[in-house]
Amino acid sequence: MSVEILFLQSNHLTGLLPQLPRTIVFLDISRNCLSGFVPSNSQAPSLEAVVLFSNCIIGAIPRSFCQWSNLRLLDLSNNLLVGQLPDCGRKEQRRWHNTSNNTSRVRITSHFGLEVRTLLLRNNSLSGGFPSLLRRCRNLLFLDLAQNKLSGDLPAWISDRMAALIMLRLRSNNFSGHVPIEITGLLALRILDLANNTFYGDIPQSLVNFEALTAINEAVDPENNPFTEEYIGAMSYDNMGLTGDSLSVVIKGQVLAYRENSVYLMSIDLSCNSLTGQIPEDITSLVGLINLNLSSNFLSGNIPYKIGNLQALESLDLSKNQLSGEIPLGLSNLTSLSYMNLSYNGLSGRIPLGRQLDTLKTDDPASMYIGNPGLCGRPLPKQCLGDQPTQGDSVRWDTYGPSQMDILFSLIVGFVVGLWMVLCGLVFMKKWRYTYFRLLDKLSDKVYVISVVTWHKWSRNIGEN
Repeated sequence: MSVEILFLQSNHLTGLLPQLPRTIVFLDISRNCLSGFVPSNSQAPSLEAVVLFSNCIIGAIPRSFCQWSNLRLLDLSNNLLVGQLPDCGRKEQRRWHNTSNNTSRVRITSHFGLEVRTLLLRNNSLSGGFPSLLRRCRNLLFLDLAQNKLSGDLPAWISDRMAALIMLRLRSNNFSGHVPIEITGLLALRILDLANNTFYGDIPQSLVNFEALTAINEAVDPENNPFTEEYIGAMSYDNMGLTGDSLSVVIKGQVLAYRENSVYLMSIDLSCNSLTGQIPEDITSLVGLINLNLSSNFLSGNIPYKIGNLQALESLDLSKNQLSGEIPLGLSNLTSLSYMNLSYNGLSGRIPLGRQLDTLKTDDPASMYIGNPGLCGRPLPKQCLGDQPTQGDSVRWDTYGPSQMDILFSLIVGFVVGLWMVLCGLVFMKKWRYTYFRLLDKLSDKVYVISVVTWHKWSRNIGEN
């Protein structure tokens, strides 16, 4: 058949992906029950988009992927893929070179890079290290490898070979090692999701290099949005975007699905790793951030004092770390903030009140701060030193009264202040000294007379008896 666009999504199709016609440009057979690829499926030189998410495709991604030199979009999410991605190097090209016809041979052997811009492979069982195939994807904008079994370190060549990345999602894998400093060279990056891995060490310090995150509501080129892919044929114009697929983002304490608006999300999620050290001060320069999640690590030190600069921030999760010090007052100025969790750290001092913080989790506001024994003040039941009881606490205050420590402290302070006043008066005022010692003489005389008279009476009574 001669066809350029083929939509067969959301049916009950089974079996293998059929042999593709040479003329096909866009293929969408998502949300079916396909089980795999035809082994010799190598005929589709004009293919630009392959959308096969939510099927039952098993096995490895075929080598024919390397032959789709015009491919811009590949979505194989939510399948049963295993193994590693094909390398698509000279060895792969030579193998295909020996089995292809002369016409295609000239086209492919001159191609050492792939044009793919969107690669979505989440929720499979892919294994091995970070795919070396991606070295050849210099135009890659969206990379989603979340929920697989990939392992090893992140390579330092990410920012060099994939400099145009807008989204990098590697959550829920087995990656380890340090987060490479080179990752901050991704100037266009908007979504960085490395959660649920085993990264350790410090967070890179040069976060200010994420230029796309330092602007608020920066415009996005529609051509860089995989959800609005378009095809203009000889006699047709079609919107071929990923309208049926979505990105699951953990934000505001829940999993939300993002579609066309995903390119406007500004997010850093490094939660559930083993990161240590302090939160970089540079993070307060990323004023475009909407979501920041650093929970469930071993971060220490203070919350950055200038965190109030993140005026676009809607979700902040720093829970389950080892942070200390006071909560910055600037948090109350984040007018866009709708979710915050600072629980289970070592924070201390008075909890800031007012403005935006009073509107968060109105059903259970104390849950944002539990697990910090040093915190005091509303909404926690622990009162700060010197606080007056509120109207709601008046009954409890009247019942139990001030604590023993408060009474003891007041007595000590009163004694010291009174003694100091008397001593200062005796030292610096001559009249006081004369009066004081004259009074002492009179008292001593009275005590002496009383004691002598009493002694004589007591002695006389004993003699008479």
